[in-house]
Amino acid sequence: MPACVIFDLEANADQALPLKHEIIDIGAVLVRGGDEVNRFGTFVRPTRRLVFFYQNRQS
Repeated sequence: MPACVIFDLEANADQALPLKHEIIDIGAVLVRGGDEVNRFGTFVRPTRRLVFFYQNRQS
C-alpha cells in the first residue's frame, strides 16, 4: 500500500488582518497502510512575539 504524508500548519491568527498572520508551527505525519509510521513537528520563527498560549504548547 502506498505511503502518504499529512501536513499541518498552525498560524498565529491573533491579528485582525489575515496578511499579518504567520505560520508558527509545522507538523507532518507519515502514514503507510493506515498506520502512523513517523511524525515530525517544530515551531518556526515568527517575526513577532508569540502569545503565552503558543509558547507553552507542545507539538
